Amino acid sequence: THHVTTIAVVVVSYGMERYTNFGMVVFLLHDISDIPLDIMKILDLLHLTGASGFYLAEAAYIALMPIWMYCRLYLFPVRLILHGILLPLRYKLSSQGQLNWCYGLMAPGAPLHQKLVAIGKEKEWEEAFTADCKCCAGYICLALLVILECLHIWWTYLLLRIGYRALILGEDTHAVGKEEYFDEGDEDCDNTENKKDK
Repeated sequence: THHVTTIAVVVVSYGMERYTNFGMVVFLLHDISDIPLDIMKILDLLHLTGASGFYLAEAAYIALMPIWMYCRLYLFPVRLILHGILLPLRYKLSSQGQLNWCYGLMAPGAPLHQKLVAIGKEKEWEEAFTADCKCCAGYICLALLVILECLHIWWTYLLLRIGYRALILGEDTHAVGKEEYFDEGDEDCDNTENKKDK
């Protein structure tokens, strides 16, 4: 689900020129939190957990969680979705009294509007303003980002469950991570583990 949603966000942000910056911010926020997540997964797959692994996977988990929560549960929904897309689509002025990006770039009399009128492309401006700020692109992008945020909340729940079981209950970190992270139907992972055990 998240791959399809992410690809759709990238396609929409690339297809609608004024949404390219949102696509770049989505990449940035995901990449920042993906680095410690991938380090934690690698350490777990290398069985560098517990005392025998110098608690490296556990330390990576502890480093990951504040970064994950800040990027995916604060910056993504509040700064990107709310202040970057939802409010500009709904309101002409920001909370500071400035024109929101949609109206600041696209509104009649704005620099982009003046350039397009000067070269005789006012019809293109009307179509772009309607698509980006009044209709389709903005609300499609908003819906995709909200779906992505719902997935962030679900993944945060799973990460917190892993942390609780491994760090609080003292269960085997590798076993907990495998059980929570991989689907029960993921036969490739199970076959790899069975081959190692034999």
